[in-house]
Amino acid sequence: MKLINVIYSSVFLLFFILISTSALSAQNSDGFVDFKELDKNSLNEIHITVAESNWQYLLDSLRYNGDDQYEIEQVAINGNNYQNAAISYVQEPSFKADQQQRSLLLNIDGNPLKLVKFGKDPSLVREMVATEIYSNFMVVPQVAYTKVYVNKKFYGLLLAREQVTKSFVQWHFGNRHSSEPLKTIPEFALETSSDCLSSNYGALKQEIDPACLDILYTGGKGSDLAKLTEELKSEDGNPGQLLDIESAIWMLALNDVTMNFNSYNGFKSTNYYLVEDQFGRYNFVPFDFELAFGAKKRVTNQSDYSMTQMAELPLAFHLEDTKYPLINKLLQEDDHFRSYISNCRAIVKEYYVSGKYLEIAASYQSLIDEVLDQDPILKTQKDRILNNLTMTVGRRSKIPGIQEIVEAREEFLKKETILKILGPKLMDYSFIQRQRFSNVKIEDFVLSVETDQFTEAVKVHYRFSDKQPFVSTNLMDDGVHHDEKSNDKIFGVKISPPDGFEDLEFYFEVDNSKMKSYYPNNFDRKTLKANLKTLNE
Repeated sequence: MKLINVIYSSVFLLFFILISTSALSAQNSDGFVDFKELDKNSLNEIHITVAESNWQYLLDSLRYNGDDQYEIEQVAINGNNYQNAAISYVQEPSFKADQQQRSLLLNIDGNPLKLVKFGKDPSLVREMVATEIYSNFMVVPQVAYTKVYVNKKFYGLLLAREQVTKSFVQWHFGNRHSSEPLKTIPEFALETSSDCLSSNYGALKQEIDPACLDILYTGGKGSDLAKLTEELKSEDGNPGQLLDIESAIWMLALNDVTMNFNSYNGFKSTNYYLVEDQFGRYNFVPFDFELAFGAKKRVTNQSDYSMTQMAELPLAFHLEDTKYPLINKLLQEDDHFRSYISNCRAIVKEYYVSGKYLEIAASYQSLIDEVLDQDPILKTQKDRILNNLTMTVGRRSKIPGIQEIVEAREEFLKKETILKILGPKLMDYSFIQRQRFSNVKIEDFVLSVETDQFTEAVKVHYRFSDKQPFVSTNLMDDGVHHDEKSNDKIFGVKISPPDGFEDLEFYFEVDNSKMKSYYPNNFDRKTLKANLKTLNE
């Protein structure tokens, strides 16, 4: 959705509208929380200093015999030195001793950082591009290209992956007292039990024995997780009491549009955190987008899908499948389904129709082009890496080119009936402000909104502090609620702040009989702001 410019009656009003539209806060920034030196738009350097020359043999031994880490002398991230650090190999199904360029797990001042090899994505840019797209609409861990050195010797080009730590949760979700986040256990590390469902993974199906959830997730307390699975299964259940619905709907929409089937929407639901926010609700935080854009072709329990089959999957294709209760429960509700479609439309328009995804992918490939020749493993694959931006590579794997599958996906989605229905539009909004030379002080936020002719309802979601949850109220078009004439598609409302509060953070939800739109369209990451001080100037 795009805000249409309107000629205002006064320059001052235009100025006010512009300054009241802003990002939520610095907490929505897309940097690494624990390691702010890392820059996703640059080629980073990490230098590891170890005392023993046989450090790889020691890590092999630790990997086989337990999860202990090997203490090292120093880690430098883009020139910033850390003395308190340890290192180990990342747990992977393909681990073999005496291999080169394996993924590393660093523990730096108590904070984890993964440095992972490029395993299954021949383009080397899928995770970077997908992370940027996801980050525009919801909270996800960040990634960055990193040249890694050990004792000044080049170890390889690896991908630094941010981990969801307590500081991450506090920074993004305001929860200062959270337990460790729940995280889906990788498929290769899952244990089995005859008392548990055989194909649950992270699908959130209700288990007869709640202890089975401990097999599927690792991390903090999961007592509310059993309640959530119960609410998702129950016909009269209300998962919104335990779950941030918006984060779930954004994840489902992003997974479907980007064809990321290595996540909840895939054959084996995995690769997400459940993070408790300051209001006690679980939030979905997906991670690991290495197989986005159709690189993971196992979508159902049938054989791998072709590129055409993946590109032409209908939206919400698991809607009737009870194996996916999050989809089956949430998106069966009309209001949630329309939000999901609105989100899908926003993603397609901002990144596919504009071609922005390809610009991002090309810029990341350009960033690593030169270093590929320095990497002993990647330099032998350079042509394959560069080609996979646009075309299918691999005789057996046949990983589709990012551009070719996105163009096919975009073409299909343009024909989707549910996306052809245009959402209602918010044309303009404004607040009443103190008149020039007036002694009457503005004490309430009196808001009016102009919409297109098809809009039937407008709702504003707002709060007076980021320590509060959003609440919502309907705007009226009846001529008596600070709008103008009845049924003129100008809606109004008065919002009165409690004593001591002068700031308003808000976003809009606009409805007609068939579709829903939001402004801003990435409201979960950016909102609008106004304050009484500005209104009274």
